[in-house]
Amino acid sequence: NLVNYDPDQDRVFIMYQDKNDSHYVKHTIGLWNPGVWGFDGTTVTNDYRDNDGYGTYSWTTPVESFGADTGFPDTYSTTDMCYDSDNQKWVLVYTDNYSATSLYVRTGTLVGGTTNTLTWSSAVSWTDTGNTNPFWMSTCYDTKQKQVVVFYRDGNDSDYGKLKTITIAANGTPTWGTYTYTWKSSAVTDLGAAYFAKQNRPMVGHRNSNYQQFDSMSYNTGTSTYTHQHNLNTYNSAYHSRPKYSTFHKKLATVYYQSSSYPKIRTLDMNSTGTLSTTGDHNLLENETSTSD
Repeated sequence: NLVNYDPDQDRVFIMYQDKNDSHYVKHTIGLWNPGVWGFDGTTVTNDYRDNDGYGTYSWTTPVESFGADTGFPDTYSTTDMCYDSDNQKWVLVYTDNYSATSLYVRTGTLVGGTTNTLTWSSAVSWTDTGNTNPFWMSTCYDTKQKQVVVFYRDGNDSDYGKLKTITIAANGTPTWGTYTYTWKSSAVTDLGAAYFAKQNRPMVGHRNSNYQQFDSMSYNTGTSTYTHQHNLNTYNSAYHSRPKYSTFHKKLATVYYQSSSYPKIRTLDMNSTGTLSTTGDHNLLENETSTSD
């Protein structure tokens, strides 16, 4: 499932494959209804009630996102989505299955108000000369360069970490960039992209030889290409989450778990040259001696 919040339309939407309907891609849009108490805890405002009295979501009837074109012809698609805040378009990047040679992109336009619809463009593909087989893939939107950055694992090239770009026209038409950049010349898994807005740099978290690593990119305006800037090799992790950027704290946060240990939240910072550093580790569980909390 892909759960997203549209800041311009103030709507949440969920995309998923319906296993009971030929795995067609569907979506539903959520509308927030204020709570019965208001937020002063005294005034009854409406009849939308949850256990805490602070409000609920109501959801539109699920509809097929791509109509007759299912987009994902089987259950083994790799997907990720990011938001183009300049053109107010959702950008969905995916494979038709994880042995495919191609990556696909569609743009979505969400209209809120009383309409509450989400419409998608036709798919535009990029095909590698080999069998890309990108089982791991993640995207983010570079607000400075105004383009989508796609990090993926190239299964036809020793599972190396690669990068492609996508530009979005004002009418929502997506165009793949012409170059492919290798940012990691070794096998990568568990990719999770983020945009470090304070330094205007895309970065990606991943596992490499069982260690959680983070790699930042820099943009060369002369050649209009990205290059690798810095690698931070942090810890041997059994599991880790996708890194998220906090616009308030201007830092990255990720949750990780080491064997025979307890889940932790790690925060990271980045300086003006793109160098990443850890700024703290915090226990995720209130009770540090139990994993059942």
